[in-house]
Amino acid sequence: MRQVMLPMEKVAVKDTFTLALSCRNQPGLVARVSTFLTASGADIVDLQQYTDPISAGFFLRAEFKGSTPVAELQTGFAPIASECEMECRWRSPGYVPKVVLLVSKFDHAFGDLLYRMRIGEINMEVLPRSAITRAKR
Repeated sequence: MRQVMLPMEKVAVKDTFTLALSCRNQPGLVARVSTFLTASGADIVDLQQYTDPISAGFFLRAEFKGSTPVAELQTGFAPIASECEMECRWRSPGYVPKVVLLVSKFDHAFGDLLYRMRIGEINMEVLPRSAITRAKR
């Protein structure tokens, strides 16, 4: 079996902002978020939401393009977030999460993740296992 090694290239930087939020479910949440983003000049390219039927928790993740700085978006969205008791995480374009990959003895998932990172499908920086800090007992 011949192995083909792809050259490590810099992962393409995403050009989208990300908003991830959670709160108690209530009517109109998707409309409020999408209306705010659109009014701020955002072009929503992906929006996913989920409501947990047991806890009635609402979870939303929106990816959007725009030129409004995150600080300005956070300030403008603060009244909605406060009223709905939302926990929000905003990410600017170019944000690269740092991850440590822990795998079992089977390497297929590990190889797939590295391949997806290499081709730009997953934007992440893989840290060495030594980056994990253990809590003192």
